[in-house]
Amino acid sequence: MQRGFQISLSIAAVVFLSDLALGQQPYTIGSRLGDLKGTVKTVNNGTTKVFSFLNIPYAKAPVGALRFAKPEPYGRWEGVLDATKLGSACIQPPDPFNKTTFKSLSEDCLHLNIYVPNNFTSEKRSVMVWIHGGAYIYGSGTLYNGTMLAAQGDVVVVTINYRLGIFGFLSYNETIARGNYGLWDQMLALKWVQDNIEDYSGDPSSITIFGESAGGFSVSLLSLIPRNKGLFHRVIAESGVSDTFLSLSQHAKLTATALGDALGCVYDPLTRNFKTVLYCLRSKSVDEIFKVLNIFGTYFISSLTIEIPFAPVIDGDLFNEFPSKLLSNPSSDELAFFKSLDMIIGNCNMEGSLYLAMTPEEQDRYGFNISTGIPQEFFCDNFIPAIVRTYFDSNAKVSKAICEEYKVNNDPDEQSRQVLQMYTDLFFISPTFSSLFAHSNSKTYKTTNTFQYLFNNKTPLPYGAPRPAWYRGSGHASELPFLFGIEDLHYRHIDVTEDEFKLALIMKDLWTNFAKTGDPNGSGLPKWPQFDPSMQTYLQLNYANLTSLNKYEAERTKFWLNTIPNIMHTNQN
Repeated sequence: MQRGFQISLSIAAVVFLSDLALGQQPYTIGSRLGDLKGTVKTVNNGTTKVFSFLNIPYAKAPVGALRFAKPEPYGRWEGVLDATKLGSACIQPPDPFNKTTFKSLSEDCLHLNIYVPNNFTSEKRSVMVWIHGGAYIYGSGTLYNGTMLAAQGDVVVVTINYRLGIFGFLSYNETIARGNYGLWDQMLALKWVQDNIEDYSGDPSSITIFGESAGGFSVSLLSLIPRNKGLFHRVIAESGVSDTFLSLSQHAKLTATALGDALGCVYDPLTRNFKTVLYCLRSKSVDEIFKVLNIFGTYFISSLTIEIPFAPVIDGDLFNEFPSKLLSNPSSDELAFFKSLDMIIGNCNMEGSLYLAMTPEEQDRYGFNISTGIPQEFFCDNFIPAIVRTYFDSNAKVSKAICEEYKVNNDPDEQSRQVLQMYTDLFFISPTFSSLFAHSNSKTYKTTNTFQYLFNNKTPLPYGAPRPAWYRGSGHASELPFLFGIEDLHYRHIDVTEDEFKLALIMKDLWTNFAKTGDPNGSGLPKWPQFDPSMQTYLQLNYANLTSLNKYEAERTKFWLNTIPNIMHTNQN
């Protein structure tokens, strides 16, 4: 049976770390912010050195008055900074599907990790900054060891932490607690990289940001903020773009108010006492906050509506419009910045594997067991109406159209697969295409490159909710081990085939070539033509058939980008 990630919406990635204590030596450097002691180790059979500098603070601890506020730069440190060990992950609840346990969780978590290949030289290297996923709720930069990616591509790799959940995205959509603190953290980390990466042999004029799932949402959102111009130059969005219903919170103020009330920080609509409520929330302990979140967990997120409770918002500061409007406005500054960046956008072919994590309670409520299949009656009568109620103004014609498009008669297994396919197409594939079309459209000025990929190879990491017998495809996050950590798996008694190793090397070369030149192509690699709106060429990442193809899921893309909007438009008229 094919193995792979089985990951809930609450999980974007699980990646093994190398044993950093194996064969490493201390290594101290000076930087403009102070001296720091990292480590150096040899990899690739002793042919390549990689220097690691871990747990470097880029912002002050976001506690006290800095909780629910924009981050402030950390600045210089005293003495020699110990950068030999990974630091704390940001505060987050336990993840039922991710068995990785962090050594520590802390609000004082705004740190980054740097991996430098070979020797420090005057020749600067391109930089790749990884922004992790996890539904804006889970994860950490500490989960991703950049050693092998740095060594293979001769690039500097940076992984970052940013505030998560309520601590990163609480919002009242007011001048008090606007929200988006996690995005502000990401931006401050990028500013730190821009100002300091030369001390680590990095080139500040060649920076690529890349991320997966909520990390993909994040890098795409950052690409719509013109004030970020110069902080980065290329973008790789894996399994997530800004133009999806999942990238922003739909009910941030309602969620924040309900949470505050439950904590005893009661909002008064007559006096609009947001400032008082915010001071009260800052006084609460992490344990008090999570106790309430646990009680109200089912209110904040549901497998039916597929909403992320604490996520970025339209705040009147970073964003004034939804991404779909910004991308469709040819005169917007946001679109001009977006198109000024070289870009790779891609997906796994069964992102809907996330839906396998539907809670047992909800399965019981609707009278089925997901391991044996998802009934058509539930799909058309419950799941689709909930989606349409949340995202399509309860339009009954939209519900009917989706049901007709994806229902399968007399084949329960295929019907179950089509439920996951609908999830994949709605939340991932069709937004990918709308972003690709906006980026590659030559009717507006453009000199940058656009590439699309589809990952449909098996993956060697059997994590997450169990895969039913009827399941097919490469699930959400399946590509991640090929970029981070596949070399370490045999040490952990996980089988990795020769073909999987080969694909991992190819993907690292493609990703790092793009980071260095804006073009992933290179000697000995599969030809990867650029995406354009007419041919819609993409690279299929499958070692058995590693080739470029055209117009992935063209009819289904047309259904979501044309048919459904036309139904909505007709109904409004």
